[in-house]
Amino acid sequence: MLAITISILAFRAVAKDESSRASTAVGLVNGLIIKILDVIYRQLAEHLVCAENPRTVKKYQDSLTLKLFLFYFVNNYTSLFYIAFVKILEPRLQPFDKQDSCQGDCFDELKEQLAGLMISKGLIDCTVNFVNPIFKLYYGFYKKKIHREEHLQDESSSIKELKENVATALDPTKFNHEHQPKDEVALCEYKDTIDDFMQIVIMYGYCIMFAAALPLAPLWCLLVNLLTIGINGRKILHWIRRPEFADCKNLGRWLDIFQFLTIVAVFTNAAIIGITSNVMSTVFDDSDSTMHTGLVLGFEHVVVMVQIYILWVINPDPQGVRQMVSLRAFEQYKVQAYDSVERNKQH
Repeated sequence: MLAITISILAFRAVAKDESSRASTAVGLVNGLIIKILDVIYRQLAEHLVCAENPRTVKKYQDSLTLKLFLFYFVNNYTSLFYIAFVKILEPRLQPFDKQDSCQGDCFDELKEQLAGLMISKGLIDCTVNFVNPIFKLYYGFYKKKIHREEHLQDESSSIKELKENVATALDPTKFNHEHQPKDEVALCEYKDTIDDFMQIVIMYGYCIMFAAALPLAPLWCLLVNLLTIGINGRKILHWIRRPEFADCKNLGRWLDIFQFLTIVAVFTNAAIIGITSNVMSTVFDDSDSTMHTGLVLGFEHVVVMVQIYILWVINPDPQGVRQMVSLRAFEQYKVQAYDSVERNKQH
């Protein structure tokens, strides 16, 4: 994975002399390769978790989520960290024997790379969400050879009926609650919410960790999320089997991941402002680099302390909510105690 990323960056260093649009083009290609690697590692991570043999479903999902996030974090953000914090050191790339340096300011190159990655990933994710359930459905037809009309004449009526049921299930105008289990039998199964959450997490990381480089990133994330909501809503309603109900108290492992990205974002944005860009030298032109570093570190420490106070000191449940929950639990206890006394009197 790192070798592929470094190869792409090396190609970018060589190609940027030929065309001024190389950064955006390489960003789009990098987004496509990132998606391919994500799919490959998803299969590998499932085999690794199955080899661990977790005792419960929750432990299985937590282990799979952590492995996928660690890989996706490195796979999606390596090129951005390289441009922001390594390329300014002007490293020499082998075997091209070429010194990789930014043309002018690395801040502009980081912005172009981030824009290319966000656009490519958003479009690819939406396309995969739209095409994947339909592709799996027709692939199932292909395996059963019911896509061949001449083969249908030799098959039993159950195969023909199955095809009609699938067509009915995919057509919202023919939806019927009475025949829903029968209509959904051939549709794809909704495995879990890990892929849907991971798409949101990665886009959130792009948006928050490199917000200083591309202030319009939240707007693109909003548009992608709105489009994803529409596609996933139609997919869950009409293109896949009804998901099994599973309750949970909170976001679980995902909440820890969001908090981790939020804390890392403070360090990355402070470093981008103080190291990658020339903002500090422009605003404080009379100060030296030591003064710039002190201001950046001071800003970073203040924001981190505020985050720690909000996350771990302030109770997320208001006092009124806690009182209502306690009152509801006490009322349930009284009802159960009264029922127990009445049963004892009858005996």
